[in-house]
Amino acid sequence: AIVDNFLSPSAVSRLRADARSMYQENQFIVDALAGYGQKAGAHDKAKFDSSKDRAVFPAYIPSQKRDGPFVSDLGDADARRALTSTISQLRFDLAKGLDRPGLDTPDGPNNHEIS
Repeated sequence: AIVDNFLSPSAVSRLRADARSMYQENQFIVDALAGYGQKAGAHDKAKFDSSKDRAVFPAYIPSQKRDGPFVSDLGDADARRALTSTISQLRFDLAKGLDRPGLDTPDGPNNHEIS
C-alpha cells in the first residue's frame, strides 16, 4: 500500500539534511558487500567497483561499544529516533492487522536497522 505523506515533508527534509551532513563528516562506510566482489572467484570481479557500493551509517557497532539504534552525539539523532518510532508503530500495526506477531520487533539496543 502507498500511504501519502507517511513521513511529513519536514521529517524527510531533516533526515536528508542529517544524512548529507553525516556523509560529509565521513560517518558513512562502504557496506561489507563491497568485499564480496573482491574475493577470488567472484563472477564479475573485474567490473566490481567498491566505490559504487552502498554506504551505511554504522549506528550499532559492538566492537566500538556504540549502542543502537542511533548514536545520540552525532548529527540529528532526534530525527532518526522519530523515524524509528514511526517504523516501530508501523510494525506494531502490521503485526496486529496481519496476525503476524514476528513483525513487531521491540526497540532495544540491538534494533540497529530499519529493513
